[in-house]
Amino acid sequence: MNKNSKQLSHKPVGVYRISRKKLWIVCGTVLAIFLVLMIIAAFFDFQIDYLLAKNSLPTPATNRMGVGAVYTTNVFAMVVEIIGTGPCILATVFALVIFHQNAYKIKSVGWKRTVQIGTIAVAVMWVIYACFFQFFPLMVVSLIGVQKYGDISPLLGTGWVNHATTMWLYLILGAIMGGLIVTPTYLIVSRINKQTTGELLRWAFIVTSAGVIAILLVEIAIKPTFQRERFRFLYAYGNITGINDIPTWSVVLSNGKWVADPNGVYGLSMQTGALDQYGGFHPWYALPITPYGYGSAGNLPFISEDASKSFPSGHETMASVGFYSLILLPFTVKQCNTKTWRISCFTTAICGCVLVALGRMIAGAHYLSDVTVGNFLAMALLFIFYVLYCFHAPHLNEWTGLKLQGKFMNKGKRA
Repeated sequence: MNKNSKQLSHKPVGVYRISRKKLWIVCGTVLAIFLVLMIIAAFFDFQIDYLLAKNSLPTPATNRMGVGAVYTTNVFAMVVEIIGTGPCILATVFALVIFHQNAYKIKSVGWKRTVQIGTIAVAVMWVIYACFFQFFPLMVVSLIGVQKYGDISPLLGTGWVNHATTMWLYLILGAIMGGLIVTPTYLIVSRINKQTTGELLRWAFIVTSAGVIAILLVEIAIKPTFQRERFRFLYAYGNITGINDIPTWSVVLSNGKWVADPNGVYGLSMQTGALDQYGGFHPWYALPITPYGYGSAGNLPFISEDASKSFPSGHETMASVGFYSLILLPFTVKQCNTKTWRISCFTTAICGCVLVALGRMIAGAHYLSDVTVGNFLAMALLFIFYVLYCFHAPHLNEWTGLKLQGKFMNKGKRA
């Protein structure tokens, strides 16, 4: 340990504490809210989306003509679609800069330089990635629409959005955005005193771990397993005025191949006669497990791998990781352990998560159950990593030169 870290060695940090009784009350309340929302969603998932999204989606007649596909015309929903994942991106960038600022405590000069250069480089690349795959493509899709057989990814499909020159434009703009976001973040963090920066290191571990696990679970494990069709694609089938008009078919095994149930109302494509790969509305408690990759809407005049990415909401999950990370600040940083900080962080987090969830439903991209699962998944992961890194990671005491006072809970509010 160098001179600076010795001065802070194992210095106790008085952060916010919650009593055992209040913790049980909070956990019980959160669980009750989750169950209530999921019960409501079990009966009214489709109806809620129908009321919120039908007036902001292109009419089915327009969809059948091609360009524009199924993306919302509601400005608020467009904004959420484009920047809804921003809170997680910003929180992750801030966390990476915190890693950079704590590198001075590493004994090895080589490892110190590796951490300093690597974390800033990863922060910039993370912003470029976000711009390349989400911000700029979704902005173009929302404002211009997708050509027939196009897609929202600049690496897939043949639409205008995927033109080679557009791909390079995304990379260049992403690099510029990376510099514009990371540079001021670095300047802000560099002015924070070393003790607070050390306290923020725990927060940085929590946020990055929860963010990575959340993305892996949602995008790689859950969505490909259930492949729930988005409301905006169901609405595009046409003649949809209520839940009774929506087919509920599932894929079935036929001659060794997984195909749509031929007994489904829309089991055959209205245009080509080919079997759809998936389709219909399924309540969250009856989602079928599908054995193939993302399907396509066979009876629509376009193909999009985006159609079956409804459950759970990736936007809401990432937004919740970013917003709820604010609530953790009073629990990890002494200077944030004030009533004003706690109220401000809590209010901002709740309002932000609710707005993103509402925007995703207005866009017809997700149902109530989708955003609820995404929200509470992020909350659970942050809580798990908070307990892990703050109370079961003694090596962090060595790196930060700090330790949190007391146990996870005590009888009072503060340690």
